[in-house]
Amino acid sequence: ATGTFNYTVSTTNGNGCANQSASGTLTVTIPMPPGAGTKTWTCSSQTWSGPVRVADCDHNAFTNDDTAPHCRSYTYNSIKYFYYNWTYLDQNKNILCPSPWHVPTNSEFSTLISCLGSSGANGKYYPESSTWGGALAGNANGSSMHNDGSHGYYWSSMDFNADGAYCMDVSTSTASTNGSNKYAGLQVRCIL
Repeated sequence: ATGTFNYTVSTTNGNGCANQSASGTLTVTIPMPPGAGTKTWTCSSQTWSGPVRVADCDHNAFTNDDTAPHCRSYTYNSIKYFYYNWTYLDQNKNILCPSPWHVPTNSEFSTLISCLGSSGANGKYYPESSTWGGALAGNANGSSMHNDGSHGYYWSSMDFNADGAYCMDVSTSTASTNGSNKYAGLQVRCIL
């Protein structure tokens, strides 16, 4: 649980008599995923973070390699987005989404889509002030940015074969779960 708690700690000696006691206040907070900011979005019982942004993504270029970890940043319309291939996500999931956060499963994406609705996504998933708090971002693959900012893609923690993994695809009109090549660069959001 998070919040501020009052506590009392007592110790006893070998005869069961009170030896010492102390009391105080403890504040418990949940660490946010790196670069995700402090704002969260809630839909039904789910709590989502903003997109994860890690500093080491500027020096790695994407290749069409499913096995090597890659990440990079890309600026679109003056906003800096961060992209990770699935191998980078899989190898760094505990850094990208520190406990108690985790990388969402395909089922958790489906729950989000059921909660917000798959059609008429504009206003529910976007803009930043929407229920889910998103920004259209496309995906990075190879040396270029794909799409024109009309879609946002987010990795699931689940793969379906050696070359592909699940993701959520959100546009201004629809949202759905989908599959992607593992070498593609997609964004990451965390869920509690």
